Amino acid sequence: GLEVPLYYGYHVFKEGPYGMSFYIGPKAKFVLTDLSAHTLTNLPYTTCEESISPLNFSLMAGLGISISPIFFDFSFEYGLQNISRGFTVTDASGNSSHQDLIFDRRKNVLSFSVGFMF
Repeated sequence: GLEVPLYYGYHVFKEGPYGMSFYIGPKAKFVLTDLSAHTLTNLPYTTCEESISPLNFSLMAGLGISISPIFFDFSFEYGLQNISRGFTVTDASGNSSHQDLIFDRRKNVLSFSVGFMF
């Protein structure tokens, strides 16, 4: 998918080789249907495909710490909506139907990264 973040960042402090910053903001994700399709197997149906919402919104917050050439980044992304829209099943005779089964799936991601600046 294509993600579009809009963050506001603030340097908490920067003294010599040390620095710390905080950022927060919304993020929109446009899902590419062909790359995000989920097909379940080993079920009593020929196919069982999940429909995913094409546009998803989330909030992102993070903290960055730099010590001379090394930096650490901690971030958390909280999904604001359910990305699952339900399942479509097709039986052996080719009949398809939309099922009312909807998983409560949100994009909640906690990430940590380390890097070096040259």
